[in-house]
Amino acid sequence: MAALAATATAATAAWWWPPRGGRAGSRWSSVASMDRGGRLVGIYTAPGPGAAMQGRSRARVIEGRGLAGDRYAAGTGTYSGWSGSGRAVTLIAREAVRALVDEGQVTLAEHETRRNLVTEGIDLPALIGRTFRVGDVVFYGARPCPPCGYLERLLDRPGVWRALRERGGLRADVVCGGVVELGATVVALPAS
Repeated sequence: MAALAATATAATAAWWWPPRGGRAGSRWSSVASMDRGGRLVGIYTAPGPGAAMQGRSRARVIEGRGLAGDRYAAGTGTYSGWSGSGRAVTLIAREAVRALVDEGQVTLAEHETRRNLVTEGIDLPALIGRTFRVGDVVFYGARPCPPCGYLERLLDRPGVWRALRERGGLRADVVCGGVVELGATVVALPAS
């Protein structure tokens, strides 16, 4: 168990955003400032481990659990048995997925990332350690969400892990539940 915790800590410490070289003049400079926020452009759930992700226009978010109808809210996800925060909801930036395709690294649709929420126009890594709102639902950015070998095997698409390793998104906890809808504003809340 200690080895597993050390591996998780090392993986988190090795994760950086944006890729080395900084943000100025990079492909990430189009991400909006934290003050302006962004918007929700995709909502996905899967009823069980390995099940196809289903797109939704809205979803009920359960405090402390995740999206209703999703494997992690039900406690049946592939990694549900693992300890630690950030097991309720995963997010990824549309800009990151587009960059993969634009760079020719791998062909990948947003739902194939197996993240629950897809955002646009907000710097997700800047939300780590902060509370933020998606519409009326409040989340806490727990930690990065690097890809795993499971995703690459499930998709049977070599290169997915490597392509997503520096931009896999964010893991979040649900602080205050409610309903999220496509087009909802995503904004960081003031630090308390």
